[in-house]
Amino acid sequence: MNLSSHLIQRALKLPPPLTRDVVVERDLRVPMPDGVDLLADRWAPRTGAEGLPTALIRCPYGRRGAVALGAVRPLAERGYRTLAHTSTFQGGGVGHPGSNGPEGRRSMAGSPCPTT
Repeated sequence: MNLSSHLIQRALKLPPPLTRDVVVERDLRVPMPDGVDLLADRWAPRTGAEGLPTALIRCPYGRRGAVALGAVRPLAERGYRTLAHTSTFQGGGVGHPGSNGPEGRRSMAGSPCPTT
């Protein structure tokens, strides 16, 4: 049982999750067209993640902060594969803020999201 999951559910008045058993893959590198690698964390239900829709969460203040986790975990528990990525300046190199916009979404869309 995850206490934060229950607290978020109650605070946001969410329906009960499909599962609270989620898997997290951390520090995945997603290459951007400008050569910068953005770091991402991928969350999904532990079983049955194949074929689920994917939600992309852009986290300019860190992909593991309270705001990010308040959105990422509830989505994964409710049947979404969720990819939370940092801004360029928290990634693996020196880049341009433009990597967070349409270029970032295009690169993320082409990245593999299965967790099994």
